[in-house]
Amino acid sequence: MDALLIVVTLVSLSFAVLVLVLNWRLIREERRRSAARVEALIEAALSPVPDAARDTAEPCVISSHELFHGRRSQSPGSAGWFSPPRSVSSSSV
Repeated sequence: MDALLIVVTLVSLSFAVLVLVLNWRLIREERRRSAARVEALIEAALSPVPDAARDTAEPCVISSHELFHGRRSQSPGSAGWFSPPRSVSSSSV
């Protein structure tokens, strides 16, 4: 019985060490990827914008009234949540 407990303990400890090593490698890789993302973002933020891209971009100005009370598109599925169901004519059934 004591031998079984020793075997279970050794298997548990080796599994814990294995998980520890895998977790350490995963964290190291994630930190490397995160540092690469930060460097890429810094490079993108500091790179100059070409004049052609600056000239073609037009600002989109929307007033608050248009933002909240503007026209809705009248697509077939945009009737709304609380609108009554559309009636079905007898000729289309």
